Amino acid sequence: TEHGLFTRALLDATGPEFHLADADKSNDLSCKELAEYCTRRVKYLRLTAMKATNKDATRSDQNPEHNLETTALGRVVVFRKPTK
Repeated sequence: TEHGLFTRALLDATGPEFHLADADKSNDLSCKELAEYCTRRVKYLRLTAMKATNKDATRSDQNPEHNLETTALGRVVVFRKPTK
């Protein structure tokens, strides 16, 4: 099934790329970690798609933003890595 870029980034962060999204290696994803990972991942996925049709593309035209740096909300855990 095809997903949008943001949905793909969320699925990656909570799945195969959890280790990349979990910046502090706590086995939890905070709002801030998830937002920062999704921001990077959406830009990367979009640029990859753009290069498929224009090999000279150097910058994504998708630029998600968040404002969690200065709020307590950024520290709220939104996903915990499942234990086996």
